[in-house]
Amino acid sequence: MKKYSKRELNQHSGRILREIEETGEPALIEPGNGRGGKSFIISPAPETPYERLKAAGKIRPAIRKGFPRPVTDYDGDFDELMHEMRADWGEER
Repeated sequence: MKKYSKRELNQHSGRILREIEETGEPALIEPGNGRGGKSFIISPAPETPYERLKAAGKIRPAIRKGFPRPVTDYDGDFDELMHEMRADWGEER
Protein backbone atom coordinates (compact mmCIF):
# COMPACT_ATOMS: atom_id res chain seq x y z
CA MET A 1 0.00 0.00 0.00
CA LYS A 2 1.45 3.34 -1.02
CA LYS A 3 1.48 6.20 1.46
CA TYR A 4 0.82 9.85 0.67
CA SER A 5 0.54 12.97 2.80
CA LYS A 6 -2.60 15.10 2.73
CA ARG A 7 -0.59 17.88 1.09
CA GLU A 8 0.63 15.52 -1.62
CA LEU A 9 -2.95 14.37 -2.23
CA ASN A 10 -4.02 18.02 -2.49
CA GLN A 11 -1.27 18.84 -5.00
CA HIS A 12 -1.38 15.63 -7.08
CA SER A 13 -4.88 14.21 -6.57
CA GLY A 14 -5.42 13.41 -10.27
CA ARG A 15 -2.24 11.34 -10.52
CA ILE A 16 -2.83 9.56 -7.21
CA LEU A 17 -6.44 8.68 -8.03
CA ARG A 18 -5.42 7.47 -11.50
CA GLU A 19 -2.78 5.18 -9.89
CA ILE A 20 -5.36 3.77 -7.47
CA GLU A 21 -7.79 3.15 -10.33
CA GLU A 22 -5.19 1.49 -12.59
CA THR A 23 -3.54 -0.73 -9.98
CA GLY A 24 -6.59 -1.40 -7.80
CA GLU A 25 -4.30 -1.04 -4.78
CA PRO A 26 -5.56 1.18 -1.94
CA ALA A 27 -3.50 4.16 -0.76
CA LEU A 28 -2.94 5.37 2.80
CA ILE A 29 -3.32 9.12 3.26
CA GLU A 30 -1.51 10.42 6.35
CA PRO A 31 -1.46 13.85 7.95
CA GLY A 32 1.80 15.56 7.14
CA ASN A 33 4.26 17.82 8.97
CA GLY A 34 3.47 16.33 12.39
CA ARG A 35 0.23 18.33 12.67
CA GLY A 36 -1.80 15.39 13.87
CA GLY A 37 -5.12 14.45 12.46
CA LYS A 38 -6.47 11.18 11.18
CA SER A 39 -5.15 8.91 8.49
CA PHE A 40 -7.52 7.36 5.98
CA ILE A 41 -7.47 4.92 3.10
CA ILE A 42 -8.64 5.51 -0.46
CA SER A 43 -9.53 2.35 -2.37
CA PRO A 44 -11.49 1.60 -5.53
CA ALA A 45 -15.15 0.75 -5.03
CA PRO A 46 -16.17 -2.85 -5.79
CA GLU A 47 -17.82 -3.37 -9.16
CA THR A 48 -21.05 -5.22 -8.31
CA PRO A 49 -23.58 -4.94 -5.46
CA TYR A 50 -22.47 -8.42 -4.29
CA GLU A 51 -18.82 -7.27 -4.11
CA ARG A 52 -19.84 -4.09 -2.26
CA LEU A 53 -21.79 -6.09 0.35
CA LYS A 54 -18.93 -8.57 0.68
CA ALA A 55 -16.39 -5.75 1.12
CA ALA A 56 -18.63 -4.14 3.76
CA GLY A 57 -18.72 -7.45 5.66
CA LYS A 58 -22.50 -7.75 5.37
CA ILE A 59 -22.36 -11.12 3.58
CA ARG A 60 -19.89 -13.94 3.34
CA PRO A 61 -19.55 -16.65 0.71
CA ALA A 62 -21.19 -19.98 1.46
CA ILE A 63 -18.92 -22.85 2.38
CA ARG A 64 -19.83 -26.00 0.53
CA LYS A 65 -19.22 -29.15 2.52
CA GLY A 66 -18.96 -32.02 0.07
CA PHE A 67 -21.32 -32.88 -2.72
CA PRO A 68 -24.99 -33.79 -2.45
CA ARG A 69 -25.73 -37.49 -2.14
CA PRO A 70 -26.32 -39.26 -5.45
CA VAL A 71 -29.90 -40.02 -6.39
CA THR A 72 -30.74 -43.70 -6.00
CA ASP A 73 -31.54 -45.37 -9.29
CA TYR A 74 -34.89 -47.14 -9.49
CA ASP A 75 -35.34 -49.71 -12.25
CA GLY A 76 -39.10 -50.20 -11.83
CA ASP A 77 -41.84 -48.03 -13.20
CA PHE A 78 -43.33 -45.05 -11.34
CA ASP A 79 -46.70 -46.71 -10.61
CA GLU A 80 -44.95 -49.69 -9.02
CA LEU A 81 -42.83 -47.35 -6.91
CA MET A 82 -45.91 -45.46 -5.69
CA HIS A 83 -47.66 -48.75 -4.92
CA GLU A 84 -44.67 -49.90 -2.82
CA MET A 85 -44.44 -46.55 -1.01
CA ARG A 86 -48.17 -46.47 -0.21
CA ALA A 87 -47.94 -50.02 1.10
CA ASP A 88 -45.05 -48.97 3.35
CA TRP A 89 -47.11 -46.02 4.62
CA GLY A 90 -50.21 -48.16 5.19
CA GLU A 91 -52.17 -46.39 2.49
CA GLU A 92 -52.74 -49.28 0.15
CA ARG A 93 -55.40 -48.38 -2.42
